Amino acid sequence: MNEQGRAAEAYDQLAPQLAEDPADPDLNMALGRLYQAARNPREALAINEAALRGDAGNVEVRRSAVAAAIAAGELGRADALVRDGLQLLPQEPRLYVMAADVARARGNNGRALRELRTARDLRRQQLGSADAPLAPEPLRPFARPVADDANAGLSYQLARTPLAGQAYANPFRRNPALDSDAAQLGIQRNPALVRQRPVDPLTNDIDRRVAELNQEVAPKAQVGVSLRGRSGDGGLDQLTQAMVPVEAVFSPGGVGTLKLQAQPTFLSGGTLGADPGNLQRFGTNPLFALGAATPRPGDQTASGVGLGLSYSLGWATADIGSTPLGFRQQNLIGGVELAPSIGRDLRLRVVGERRAVTDSLLAYAGTEDPATGLTMGGVTRTRGHLQLEWTPGLLSLYAGGGGATLRGENVASNTQYEFGAGGSYPVYRTATQEVRAGLDLVYLGYERNLRLFTLGHGGYFSPQSYFAALIPVSYKEQVNENFSYSVGGSVGFQTYNERRSPVFPNDPARQARLEGLVANAPLLNAFYPARSEAGIVGGAFANAEYKVSDSLRLGGRAQFQRAGNFTEGTGLVYARYTFNQAP
Repeated sequence: MNEQGRAAEAYDQLAPQLAEDPADPDLNMALGRLYQAARNPREALAINEAALRGDAGNVEVRRSAVAAAIAAGELGRADALVRDGLQLLPQEPRLYVMAADVARARGNNGRALRELRTARDLRRQQLGSADAPLAPEPLRPFARPVADDANAGLSYQLARTPLAGQAYANPFRRNPALDSDAAQLGIQRNPALVRQRPVDPLTNDIDRRVAELNQEVAPKAQVGVSLRGRSGDGGLDQLTQAMVPVEAVFSPGGVGTLKLQAQPTFLSGGTLGADPGNLQRFGTNPLFALGAATPRPGDQTASGVGLGLSYSLGWATADIGSTPLGFRQQNLIGGVELAPSIGRDLRLRVVGERRAVTDSLLAYAGTEDPATGLTMGGVTRTRGHLQLEWTPGLLSLYAGGGGATLRGENVASNTQYEFGAGGSYPVYRTATQEVRAGLDLVYLGYERNLRLFTLGHGGYFSPQSYFAALIPVSYKEQVNENFSYSVGGSVGFQTYNERRSPVFPNDPARQARLEGLVANAPLLNAFYPARSEAGIVGGAFANAEYKVSDSLRLGGRAQFQRAGNFTEGTGLVYARYTFNQAP
């Protein structure tokens, strides 16, 4: 029931049994699993730790406690639980599996692999073979190991009650030497009764974990094709972008993840129309309204290759790179993100970064003013952001805010502030499916309106106040081992205001000259007018990934968004190849 998302029904079945025997470890572990599935790992940890106080040698209760501590972000407590267990049972392979889980949670996959290999060796020794595991006794999840008995001479508790559907291993065939002795004595075996020995469940679990970790630490290569289209006027805020992102991923020494990226990029902003009204919206062209022919910019295109390097370990990630080399304006970009757990179900996310503004070709790549030959644009946002994230059970809540400065070549400087809050909750959930709904609130503002394309403007959406409230809904499903997908969307309301802005916001001399011209040209403007807008905001997305083989995965993403004064669509298809390693 719990795996099917029927936690309430599961508790109804469990509660009467717990009332009869509140100290039973099996029942308490089952209760802990309910809390764990409900994303309340601290409650699960408390239940399992209480059970451990009455039965410190219960390995499975300890494993549940370790899993709950990891899920709660209490890795120090998880470490202590493993160490205490190893002091009691230093040869117990399941404790080394727990140690591997803790190492994996810390991002040290290399150590996790070493712990798992130790666990596998110990398990094989328990089974009496160093190279081929035999079927063990049916392990009761909460039983303690029993020392060899002089009467039995075997490490089996034959009086245990087997789990449903399982049978004991034959104690007289637990050593391959017995088969050799039988052959020497000429004992004939009926081929119909000779079956392949079943795989030990614990060894099988260890092998599965090793395979998963090998997948994580194995080098990977990914290549894709990405397209983005943004609405607007040709030669100005219209934008088409094509990229071929290529990346290689490594895990040096099994610790953390190192990613190298190269992104060949092509941008097209279209062509500015020959109409004088259009031409006066670009560069220094407004100054030519009453004089010689207005200079006409060429096709707005740019191409180059962006480079990036990033490293992540646990709750810390850092990266450094560049906007595409080959663009007219190139910038160094990068950032650091820290997301430590700071309390019960509480995480603090701190971001410091410098990123490219990609709203238009002017903002992203920079372009040339045809009248002066000056480069303008290539805007970067240097941003700091703090966010608190609280996840009590299945509910997820967040609130945060920050600020940024924006700079570009021959672009007026700008500042930005932002605040956001929201949350989500799964309204339907099973082991393989989830429908999640929520609410997002966004408020931001810029000191200056620099949305336009004359000299000094940055070509990016920069209202003085912006507010949006959205209701997002998403559905995800793990169809089978090889295929998963998610779809969703959001809808809401937005309102924003833009103040009047000078045509040349960072050039007083040109601005004064233009204001002088306006007196003789009633159709000429020295300021862009203020405006206010309100309406519907929202979007939709779809993601999918298919596992072709253990080495190859194919996937894709698509998204559509309507926000501010634009609509935008993006799409990506990719192939990722893993260079699998030996187990």
